[in-house]
Amino acid sequence: MENLEVEQLLYQIETSDASLGPTIKAIYDTNSQEYFMEALDESIKTRDREIERMCNSHYQGFTDSISELQNVRTDAELLKQSTVDVNSELQESGSSLLSRHREVSKQREILVNLQSGINTLSQCIPLLETFNKLQQQLNAKNYYPALKTISSLELEYLPRMPHYKFCDQLKKRIPRMRESIKDAAKSELNDFLESILRNSSIIGEAAMKQCKRQRDVTLYDGPVSSNNNQNPFSDEIEDDDLEVSAQDLIDFSPVYRCLHIYTVLGNYDDYEKYYREERRKQSRLITTPQSRLQSNIESFQRYFNRVAGFYVIEDHVMATTGTLATPDYLNELWNSGITKIRSAVIQYCTESRDPNMLLQLKSMMVLFAETLSAYGFSVKQLYDLLIEVLSDFYTTLIMGQWKQKFNSIFEGENFSPLFIEDVDSYNKLIENFPFQQPTNNDFVAMIHTLKVYLLHLAYQKFIMN
Repeated sequence: MENLEVEQLLYQIETSDASLGPTIKAIYDTNSQEYFMEALDESIKTRDREIERMCNSHYQGFTDSISELQNVRTDAELLKQSTVDVNSELQESGSSLLSRHREVSKQREILVNLQSGINTLSQCIPLLETFNKLQQQLNAKNYYPALKTISSLELEYLPRMPHYKFCDQLKKRIPRMRESIKDAAKSELNDFLESILRNSSIIGEAAMKQCKRQRDVTLYDGPVSSNNNQNPFSDEIEDDDLEVSAQDLIDFSPVYRCLHIYTVLGNYDDYEKYYREERRKQSRLITTPQSRLQSNIESFQRYFNRVAGFYVIEDHVMATTGTLATPDYLNELWNSGITKIRSAVIQYCTESRDPNMLLQLKSMMVLFAETLSAYGFSVKQLYDLLIEVLSDFYTTLIMGQWKQKFNSIFEGENFSPLFIEDVDSYNKLIENFPFQQPTNNDFVAMIHTLKVYLLHLAYQKFIMN
């Protein structure tokens, strides 16, 4: 192998990063191992000499650099110590600053929470004030305004705060509150119905007295000589009461309040059905005599008062509400009631034996009919009852009584002329007996018997009755 080839192989080994396998294979293929090793040793020695020469040329610079590094080391230690001191001071100052920062952050968080709470309360205050107003209205039993307040809560205030638990609780309470308002209004209505049931007699009495004055109805007061069974509708109320109508004696606000509440809640049909059913029950109770009518006029007075009061009240409800009580509904009540009135009158007439009481009953029925006629009720059946039934009973009774009286007058008649001994007795006689006859100073012999005179007086009373 030539020197040039060996140098190339050495150069290739020194400069190439590739695998040495091909180079070594080429050496062994040419059996130049010894020659190559010699050349390689020579090359190594050459490189050592170059390194030694280079080190000799740069030794002084190296020693100078080492000296500088040693000097720098001292300064570095001083700098390190200074840095440690500064770091300690910084850590100490930073700890205080960090503590202050944490405190400021905590206070800022509290401030943010307070501001958030204030904003939340500002939103809740109108809702809470409205709810407090609702509670006051419920305690004061102002149910209709309370329903409006509930609507404001439900439609205006609660939708603004959908994420609060107490708002959810309020939403759940609203249906129960509406139901409690409806129950309270219904309870007030029931109290009102019980009250007018008890006081219908007072209302009816006031209405009938008012009708008596307005229409100048003349009532039968009974026989002049009798102090019993006098006119039950005599002028016994004060003048100030004449200006007060029968309807003014009753506070109808529970009816109107309950009507408004059920209407707002969408339950008007239920209210109308309940009210009419309760009044039908009361109509049956009022028009049915509470006990057997006794043979005195006061029992019928109270009966007619109750019945008149019931229908006067219903007429007022119809006039003020429009649909709660309709003409058809009132006619239904009146037609069912007049049947019972007729039965009660017939029963009384059947059991009565006093024609004077029948006359008083007639006067009461006339006033009762005039009163209800003034309120628009048809009273034809009442007048038919007067003409067809009451007059027949009265005629039967009066004829029977006067028949007995006339028979008692004829009994024991001796048909002897009436003898009057003095003029004073004669003058007293002819005051009620329109017949004159010549007299002397001693006596008067009448051409008629005593029975003629008694019959004349009896006929007079019979005709007057």
